[in-house]
Amino acid sequence: MLTLNRFNLGGHGEKNAKSNLPGRIAAIAAGLTAAIFVTSAIFFHSPDNPVYIRVFFWADEFQFLAGPVGVVLFFLGAIILKYRPKKSLFSIFLGVLAAGLCLASLYWMQVRRPVPPDWINSRPGFDTTNLEKLDYIIEKESIRSRKPVLYYLHADWCAECPDFERYVLGDPRLSGILERYILVRMDGTEGPQEKFLQEKFRAAGFPSIGFRDRAGHLHKELTLTGAEISVTAVRSLLMKFAEAP
Repeated sequence: MLTLNRFNLGGHGEKNAKSNLPGRIAAIAAGLTAAIFVTSAIFFHSPDNPVYIRVFFWADEFQFLAGPVGVVLFFLGAIILKYRPKKSLFSIFLGVLAAGLCLASLYWMQVRRPVPPDWINSRPGFDTTNLEKLDYIIEKESIRSRKPVLYYLHADWCAECPDFERYVLGDPRLSGILERYILVRMDGTEGPQEKFLQEKFRAAGFPSIGFRDRAGHLHKELTLTGAEISVTAVRSLLMKFAEAP
C-alpha cells in the first residue's frame, strides 16, 4: 500500500510538473524578449538612431526588434499549443501577432548599398609600390589643399580587409564626410611595405586607418587597428579633423 501511495504521489508530482511547464516556458520567453531589448540597447544604439547591420538598416530600434520579438512569440505560441491544446485560440493569436511583427520588421528593413571610397592613388599617375614616395606626395598635397588625409592600410593576405573596406569605410553614413578628405589606400602585402606602415603609423596589423591633419601633421597616436573598428569610431575621428581649423 505504501508503495502504491508513493507511486501515486510520484504521478501527481509528474502531472504538476507538466502543468507548470507552460508557465516556465512563458517566463523563459519573457526573459529572452527582455534580453533582446537590452542587447539591442547596448550594441545597436547609435546617435543617429537607425540600426545598421551590414547593408541593412532600420529607422529605429523598435522596427528592428519587431523581428526577434516576433520569433520569440511564435515559438511561445507553438509550445503552448502543444502542452495546452485547450488554449489553441490564444496560440493562434500569438502566431498571428508573431507573423505580423516579423513581416513589419521586413517591411521596415531598408538596404543601403556601400559607397566605394575614391582613393586618390587609384587614379592614373600614382606609384603605389613606393609607399614612402607616395606618402611624401600626399603630405605635400594635404598642405597645399588644406585637406586632412585618411590612410587605409591593408594587405592581400588580410581576410578581414575586404569587408572592412566595403562595409565600414564604404558605409553611406561616411560618404559625405569622406568627400572632405584626401583618401589614400596603402598596400602592406610585401614585407618591406608592411614594415614601413608599422613604423610610419604604429599600425599593429591590418586593417588599420591613420590620419593626417590639414596642416600636414601625421597623428600616429590615433591610428586604429582591427576589423572591429566601428563606423561610429571612424566617423568621430573624421569629424574631428574635418572641423579642425
